[in-house]
Amino acid sequence: MAPGVEVPLDAVFPPGTVLVPGCSFPAGWKPEDEPPECAKSAPLPTLAMQAAGANPSTFLSPGEPGTGQVHPPPGPAPGPAAGSGTYTSAALEDDGFWYTNFFDNDNTRNWIGEYYDRLYHNWYTFRALGVSAGQTIVTAKCTFTPTGTSSRTGDYVEISANVNPNPTNPANYTDAAGMTSTDNKVVWTYGAWTIHTPVDTAEIKTLIQEVVDHANWTVDSNLMIIVKTTDLDSERRGIHTYDNIQSDAYRPQLYIEWE
Repeated sequence: MAPGVEVPLDAVFPPGTVLVPGCSFPAGWKPEDEPPECAKSAPLPTLAMQAAGANPSTFLSPGEPGTGQVHPPPGPAPGPAAGSGTYTSAALEDDGFWYTNFFDNDNTRNWIGEYYDRLYHNWYTFRALGVSAGQTIVTAKCTFTPTGTSSRTGDYVEISANVNPNPTNPANYTDAAGMTSTDNKVVWTYGAWTIHTPVDTAEIKTLIQEVVDHANWTVDSNLMIIVKTTDLDSERRGIHTYDNIQSDAYRPQLYIEWE
């Protein structure tokens, strides 16, 4: 088929067909035939055919007529886009603390550390992350704002996440103590704190990835971070919560990057 010959309306081509300007096909050529050498050198050297006025970058979809049915190049569907986000507690019950037989989700601060044999534990819920199932967490951290100043160094806590991809905030001590954490956990060792100066946790991407990989995770899922005191000799310190009365900027934050 010579250059400039119109493609029949009922012409059908296999996936990957590319239109090559200036490439002549023999009379009677059919898609199942061996293409000429000029077609073999096409950007995608599958089957090729010259059409009058066709853009060489266009492709024809399988099983559709040739003329007037030009489509974008075939290929895999694009995956979810990479992105990042910063999230804060969005409601009173989205953060709180507990220790043995005690529970509080209505306080201007959360406590971590040990105090008179009480080991303080916290939760922080962040809503609708926008991370799609199957995406990879590149980096993640929480940022907390201290309610006081401390020069002490070397204290630590254990950070995990609620394994449930749609967690329910605890309503009492039994709920809080019964939450199931991720297998992945991170020990965060922190240093001196200055009042109202934000502090970042250690990298926590592994525990967030575990929740994102859960079968029930969706782009609208919430995430709950759990902070537990495991250092029996740590100083009690306060962290501003959603209910703080000084500045919204002091609320707990979660930052995530994904791809």
